[in-house]
Amino acid sequence: MSRKGSGCHFGEHALKCVAFVVVLSVVSFTSLIQGKPIPKSLLTDDKIEKRIVGEWQGISLVALGGTSRSNGIWRIGNRNIDCGKTKDAIRYHIVSPEPPAKIDLVRNDGLHANKILRGIIKVEQDTLTLCYVLGLAEGDEPELIDRPTEFGVASQKDYVTMTFKRVRSTK
Repeated sequence: MSRKGSGCHFGEHALKCVAFVVVLSVVSFTSLIQGKPIPKSLLTDDKIEKRIVGEWQGISLVALGGTSRSNGIWRIGNRNIDCGKTKDAIRYHIVSPEPPAKIDLVRNDGLHANKILRGIIKVEQDTLTLCYVLGLAEGDEPELIDRPTEFGVASQKDYVTMTFKRVRSTK
């Protein structure tokens, strides 16, 4: 009895899982032989994801060479950032947990709606720092601008750095 198609009995998800296990096994074996640690990017690490969840009070915003106070509260969780404005919710995805952790932001509304704003993020104790592509320069498409590699670049025209303090529950 012949079947049409590829003859593969695995679904696409199963194939991706098998491919990941093969790659992880080869890298792990190679690292073991060479006496090197397994790259953290290949291991499941959702620590940064867990650490950013919660309410964050804006402290400062550095962009376009200037600094201002950021008074808003961001609620982060379920891969969404609620900025307190109904339309201005932001979806996020942790691209890589290795320091500095890489994050992609996608605004639901506004100037760069549905475009990827590449950034980096860190949490130190109760302080969250986020630096991402602003893309305000005339003609700049944010998706074409390189992801920042350090937090001190906000003085450059196309990056913004925001700092937040964790809001502690009084319950």
